[in-house]
Amino acid sequence: MRLPPILALLLLTACVCPDVGQIGEMPGYDLATPVRAFEYFKEAFIRGAVVEAYGDQEYACLSERLRKERGIGRGEYYFVRGDVRRLLVEKIGALEGVRPAGAPRYLAGDVAELDVTNGSVTATVVLIRENATDLFLRDRRESAFNSPRTPADAVAVQGRFATAVVDAGDLVSERGVFTPEDVYEIRYRSCWRFYDLKGTQIGADIGRELERRRAQARAAESKPSTP
Repeated sequence: MRLPPILALLLLTACVCPDVGQIGEMPGYDLATPVRAFEYFKEAFIRGAVVEAYGDQEYACLSERLRKERGIGRGEYYFVRGDVRRLLVEKIGALEGVRPAGAPRYLAGDVAELDVTNGSVTATVVLIRENATDLFLRDRRESAFNSPRTPADAVAVQGRFATAVVDAGDLVSERGVFTPEDVYEIRYRSCWRFYDLKGTQIGADIGRELERRRAQARAAESKPSTP
């Protein structure tokens, strides 16, 4: 969908996380760089061990690529959030003691490796930069869409006007055609998020734990109730 230039100019807001939609924020933390994203990730899990609501923050730190590869939606994440924490601790030790060691290495424009240490334990965190556009409609419904890879691809500037380009295919197929008058706000986000611990199978381990817990839930649902 291409909005009229004047409307787009008024509505388009460039922002840097921690604006993670309706799943919360952590004041003082953001996902603007690989190092800051790791600190956000670590703090979310530390707080999440005490306050369950920080599970939303933990989920916000996981890359969309990891979520899609392992079939982890927001609801599914709550099945395995304890397992994710356990796997992290097994591989890099207690999270309170983990520290970045040196500057990140950029393997591509949207992939970075960050070495971390925890006493005698060392590991390499793989982070991915992901872009997204959040489209807020006047009926207060919020939808998020994958954006073009760069802000330049998401915004076209002609003279004094800017035009926002939003991939609204999923929304159109779900609710039908809508007009610029339905749009309340557009937010472009660019965030670094956790993808992997290099040399481990943590993504596959998380996927296996999720399947195991799904199987347990299905078995519990199918078990006949006792009178």
